[in-house]
Amino acid sequence: MTSIVGPEAGLVFANGPGLAEGCAQAHGSTIIANPLISITDMNQELKTAHQDQLKTVARFNAMDEAAFGELVDQGQFIRIEEGHLLFKRSTSDDTFHFLLEGQLNLVNDAFENTAFTTADTAATGAVDAFDIHSVSAVAATSCVIFQIHRESLNPPKSAPQGNWMENLLSTPLFEFIPPNHIQDLFKRFESVAIASNQTIIRQGDAGDYFYVVKTGRVAIDQETDGNVNRVAEMGPGSSFGQDALISDAARNASVIALESCELMRLSEADFSELLESPVIEYVTWDEVDAVKRMQETPPVFIDVRSNLELQSMELSEQVQRIPLPLLRDEIPALDPRAIYLVIGPKRPKIAELAAFLLNEAGRTAYVISVPD
Repeated sequence: MTSIVGPEAGLVFANGPGLAEGCAQAHGSTIIANPLISITDMNQELKTAHQDQLKTVARFNAMDEAAFGELVDQGQFIRIEEGHLLFKRSTSDDTFHFLLEGQLNLVNDAFENTAFTTADTAATGAVDAFDIHSVSAVAATSCVIFQIHRESLNPPKSAPQGNWMENLLSTPLFEFIPPNHIQDLFKRFESVAIASNQTIIRQGDAGDYFYVVKTGRVAIDQETDGNVNRVAEMGPGSSFGQDALISDAARNASVIALESCELMRLSEADFSELLESPVIEYVTWDEVDAVKRMQETPPVFIDVRSNLELQSMELSEQVQRIPLPLLRDEIPALDPRAIYLVIGPKRPKIAELAAFLLNEAGRTAYVISVPD
């Protein structure tokens, strides 16, 4: 769903499919699915009242005043009333929505409700920030939302150029790898030629190889509820395929060659031995105090489980929730000076994958596993 502000009336129109399907009942609250959503005009009063609160959200709190002010001007503060639909499950959305006042109900495909409050905004950022929504969001109370186009927060990244080995060696990952292992690592890569339009990885398949693009370009496509969304395009020096190898989960996207390519690939066993094992380290709960003593600032606990899959957990520490599918977008806003302790289930190993991604991006992360 894309929200468009009417230039004269100051109302927001929703052009996503199914918004006029009528009303539904969810835990006693009526979902008002009207094609003309009566949302108040963005005004200076809402901006003045809530922009300081927005500045505390992870996506924004690392920005200087000039960058933050520029982003605020690109977005809009809106108010929606109780019962109105903010977005619908399975619809594509080019907008991030940040809840700054009130409460939303997130309704999944089984019509189960999960409350989303401003505390969740502080912990996780945008509401269901997937390109294709996994839930519907309904206002449980009057709500203030800050909306901004995805491209404003996630500008397109240029593909790395140059020698594929040099590009791979320039990543922070290689700080973890013993020098005597690096030569062995590159010896174990094998070259594979890929024809244009050939599927390299198929979503849902088991992981088998880690890939680096030597020449050519590939596209990453992700399917959700029958809708295929192009997540990214990659060129020489880019790598893919590690998610399934680390997490032991199925491939979460398909990769297709946009042109003839030469790829360098590493088997699952070699990847585990030479790349994964040196990068992922574990900390027990008993060692947390020692980690705290290592730093002037306390470590940051990150829970990477889905908002709708969380289970109660007794912790004396404050935990920041960033579901794994959103982590890559959130990493740039995370303080590179902090130590991150990642919480996740034993299977699939999404905490291990999160720690790998954090370390790959130049952060320092350790894994704390929590039983399912």
